[in-house]
Amino acid sequence: MEKGKEMGIIKFRAWIKRKNEMMHLKGFRYSGKEKIKITFADEDGDDCTYTFLNSEVELEQFTGLRDKNGVEIYEGDILHLYGKDTINEYDWNAVVEFGNPNGLYSWGYQLNPITEFGYNVDVLAWIDMEECGIYAEVIGNIHESEDKKWE
Repeated sequence: MEKGKEMGIIKFRAWIKRKNEMMHLKGFRYSGKEKIKITFADEDGDDCTYTFLNSEVELEQFTGLRDKNGVEIYEGDILHLYGKDTINEYDWNAVVEFGNPNGLYSWGYQLNPITEFGYNVDVLAWIDMEECGIYAEVIGNIHESEDKKWE
């Protein structure tokens, strides 16, 4: 497997709004139109399943990518992208989003800038730049960060 990529692995995490807590899921399923059951491991490693209203849970999918420190990158993560290649120096932050948040592509994960930028916003392009001296690092997520510029 190529460094930084796990493209075939499907994982989710869930932001539980009323608990103000992120949970890494072992599984989930919808229960009717208005509820979702999520399963996660507690501190002892035992499986726990809880039912929430759909409106209380925000699911975020693993992109299959890892940052320069090996941290898994999920939807909703805030990345710091920085470094210098032979032409430019880079230093900007962006939120990882699925779909087409900035109208430049119609597929996959993209970077929605929260600081000034002028670069390609395909997250995969930035993960592949480490050999050139350009790095991506997870510095938070949209739920737990104090900087709420993207809202």
